[in-house]
This record gives sequence, C-alpha cells and structure tokens, in this order.
Amino acid sequence: MTLVNFTMNKLLDKCRIGYRFGKITPDKRYWLCCGPVSSIGSWDEDGTFKEFWKSQKYQDIRDVLQNDYEMFEEIESCRYCPHYVVEKNWDSYHGDINTNGSPNQGPKEFQFEVGNPCNHRCDFCWHWSKSLLEIGHPNPDWKEWSKQFIEWDVFKSIIDDLEELGGCKVISISGGGEPFVLKDMMKMLGYVKSKKFELKLFTNFSIISNDDIKKLVEMEIDQLDINISAGTRETYSDLRGVKPKEWDKLLERLRYLGELKSNKTFVKYVNILTKNNIEEVEEIFSISKDVKIDMIDFRVMTAHPLYDKLIPTENQVNKFVKSVPILSKKYNVNYWNELEYVRS
Repeated sequence: MTLVNFTMNKLLDKCRIGYRFGKITPDKRYWLCCGPVSSIGSWDEDGTFKEFWKSQKYQDIRDVLQNDYEMFEEIESCRYCPHYVVEKNWDSYHGDINTNGSPNQGPKEFQFEVGNPCNHRCDFCWHWSKSLLEIGHPNPDWKEWSKQFIEWDVFKSIIDDLEELGGCKVISISGGGEPFVLKDMMKMLGYVKSKKFELKLFTNFSIISNDDIKKLVEMEIDQLDINISAGTRETYSDLRGVKPKEWDKLLERLRYLGELKSNKTFVKYVNILTKNNIEEVEEIFSISKDVKIDMIDFRVMTAHPLYDKLIPTENQVNKFVKSVPILSKKYNVNYWNELEYVRS
C-alpha cells in the first residue's frame, strides 16, 4: 500500500457533509468539503453564506448525497475521503433535519482559507515550493492566485451569518499561504472569539510578534496547529527556504507561548513527513517537551510534483512507526500519527 493513494473499505450509503461543514477560499468560492471535490458556489455568484446555505442550489447537492449518492458527479473523489468514521456518527453530533430535507441550523464547523500570500517556500507545499518556483510553477494562474485574500467585510459577514444560523461550534482558519501575512489577522481572530466560537488556527508561527502571542493567549484561542515539519535548524532552513537563524527565532516564540498559555489553549507541533524530517523524530519530541507542546501531529504528505524527491523510504517509515510510541513515553508527549491510520 502506498502512503497516500488509499481508499476506505466501503463508502457510506449517503453523505451529510452538506449539513455539517462549510468552507470558503480566498477567491470567495464555497466548497462542500475539505477534499478534492470541486467548488460548489461562490460569494459573488450565489450571495452571502447565509443565502447560499439556504439556497435550492445547495439543497439539490444535499439531496443527491442523501438519496442518489452514486449519482454524485465527483463520487470518485469521495472514495478517498478520510471522514468515513466521522460520518457514521452523524446522529450523535447534529440536530434533526427539517421535514423537507433542509438544514435547521448552520454547519457545525466552518473553515476559512483566509489568504494565499506566504513568507515561506516549503518544498512540500503545492503552491509555494521553492523548487517549483525555480523550475516554473505548474499553475498558469499562480501569480494571480498568490495575491488573493479574504477581505475583512466578507469575513465578518460570514461570522455573523454563522451566529444567526446557529449550530456552528468551530471556526477553523488556515490558508493557501500563511494567515499572519494578512494585516487583519488578529482582528479576525478576536472577532471569532468575541462571538464565542471555538477557534482553531493553522500557522507557521514565523512572523507573529510576542505582543500578538500574548493576545492569543488572553483571548483563549482554542487550538494552534503550528506547522514546523523539522527537528533541526538545517532541515528547517533547507525545507522552507529560510535562513538558519529563523529556526532560533521560532524556538524563542514557542518557548514564550509555552510560558504564557494555560490549558485552555491546545498547541500542536505539526510535521508534514519528508525524507529528511522523518529522521528527526527524537529531536521533535525533545523540543516539544522543552517548549510545552500538547501534541505532536505527524501527517502524510499528499501527492505532489516533488513527491519522489521528498517521500520517505519504506525503511524510514517502518523505523519511524516503531519509534514514535517509545519516544512518546520517554518524553511524556502525546502524538497523533497519520501513518498509523493510512497503513491500517
């Protein structure tokens, strides 16, 4: 079995993702899920999120997924969905559907990809890989794409819609790039927490100031997923296309965060596994212990133009999988390893 091209044993007979999840990208397009399924609408063509959520167009998609699942045009994409188990527990986490099949509340979770600009050039990234940029980016619209971001008015409108619709618990913020490149980032985060939503943020944590770290702790941000993907200065610098001194600055920020945060903020040390950083697993656990990380998150790199260059060998993978539980006990740091899920 390969590390990324896997399928679930059996698809569910229906999918209710159209009731529990919402997503918007910097080009203001709406999406059904977090997977490879195509965009299903846009702010400019279909109106505000509340309008789109209640529209017949969206309901038609829900009806197909519930009643004629095999007729869904992109069902082949669904065969790689990682949410199979979650969907089986539908009745335990969502309210009743109205008698006409429409949702009686908003999605449980809404994901913002707030912006595409980025300050790093990570080789595992589909968009900003330094190696891809050197040889010519495969996306012909990349330059236009790289400048896109969600304006404050659009962001605020969707948060207000979610509050009015009810049912939403979690707001997740990430991007095709680094969220903190946006000038309104702290304003956005503060507005989400002012509305009492649970807030998750995915960031490389490289350009945030100590003052803003303190503000994040004070606003009690619920989860910080910090994509580091390295255990040493050399790998961090090489993989991300940054100067080695940036590693030291990152560790300083992580220590400052660890000193300030309470148990109300959950911090994850995220690692996109590559041929180099998979050899640094003990360093990753040691650093996590030092800076008071709550969990290490090991993730499989999805298929990528540089896949052959970056993918760990099978021997590396086998050694890694065996060592992680041992190191977790040694350093008393929890972990989640996507490789265990993929290879099961």
